[in-house]
Amino acid sequence: MPQIPLDQKFHTLDANTPTKERGSAQADGLREIYTMQDIVDTAGGGGGGATEGVDVSFIVREDAYGSIGDHEGTVLTIGPVAALAQVHYWDGTGWSLANASAAGTASGLLCLGTAANGDALVEGIMQLGAAPGAAGNILYLNTSNGTLTAVAPTGSTEIVRVCGYNLGGNRVYFNPSKDWLEIT
Repeated sequence: MPQIPLDQKFHTLDANTPTKERGSAQADGLREIYTMQDIVDTAGGGGGGATEGVDVSFIVREDAYGSIGDHEGTVLTIGPVAALAQVHYWDGTGWSLANASAAGTASGLLCLGTAANGDALVEGIMQLGAAPGAAGNILYLNTSNGTLTAVAPTGSTEIVRVCGYNLGGNRVYFNPSKDWLEIT
C-alpha cells in the first residue's frame, strides 16, 4: 500500500469537481488518489501490525491464533516479563508472578507475559496452552503462581479479582478489574 506523504493535504470534493485552482498542488490528471486503507495504514494500526509508543503498543493480529502466547491488544514494554502466558504483577521496578493468596501479589497492575522479549499484555486476547473453565466463564486470578481459574478463591485472606473471560479454543480475553476483594 502507498504511504501518504506527511505534507499531504486532504480535501473533500465531489468526484466531478476539478481540483485545479482549488487547493490541489497538481493538475487534475496528476493528483494522487488514496484509499481509506492507505490513510489507516499511514496513521498506523490498520490491517494488522502495531501502533507503538515508547512504553505502550496496540497490537492487531492478521493471522489466526495457533501458538501459546499469540496475542493482540494493549502491550506495555516497561520491564521484561519472564513467563510466557502467565499472570504477572508490577511491583514498581519489575514483573513478578501474580498470586491471589495475598493483596501484595494480586491488587496492582496485572499482565500476561507475551513472549521471550518480555512484553506485557495488559488488556486483550491471548492464546493459552489450556484456558481454565469453559467458553464464556469468568476468569479469576488463581492462588497458584501466574495462573487463572474459573473458580473464585474462597479461603481466608485470599483475593478475589476478575481477570477476564474464556473465549473458547484456549483463548482468553484478559482485562483485569481494578477492583478486588479480600476474603475475611
